[in-house]
Amino acid sequence: MKTKLFLASLIVFFGLFSACKKKDLDVQNQKVDDFISKVKTSSSFDNLGYELPNFSDKDIGRLMTYIRDTTEVLVFPTNPISSFYTSPKILNECVMWTIEGIRLNKKYASLQPLVRETSSPFNRLTKNQLIDLAAKYEQWYDEYKKNPTDEVRTRVILDSKYRWF
Repeated sequence: MKTKLFLASLIVFFGLFSACKKKDLDVQNQKVDDFISKVKTSSSFDNLGYELPNFSDKDIGRLMTYIRDTTEVLVFPTNPISSFYTSPKILNECVMWTIEGIRLNKKYASLQPLVRETSSPFNRLTKNQLIDLAAKYEQWYDEYKKNPTDEVRTRVILDSKYRWF
């Protein structure tokens, strides 16, 4: 009887371990389109996960295709050390934040995918302001594709009046 209970416990343990391991692999190998699709359809972190995928330079071009999408989304992974969470999120703001992290060789560009004006740090940017900011990222990316150097990669995109929070 004890042997059967022990074996059943082992099966449950390894089943849970395998499920967790699979989720970690998804974070490691997540495709941009799959991730954005999950972001748009998720209402909780159960299907999306809490961790931002490990995107790299090669993913910036695909992320750029979503940079003008101002869809409101309920969930988006944030920096795990942040104790603050804003909702709803604006997809293009989240995408720019993700690109910013890649550009600066960080997983998370700041605590939150939230950019604000320094003169009014408690107000969110309007969707029109976010589209204007997206144009600056597009301009940067066009230049970076032509000259993919560290100097261009880390060039300041945000005006001094904007800041990632």
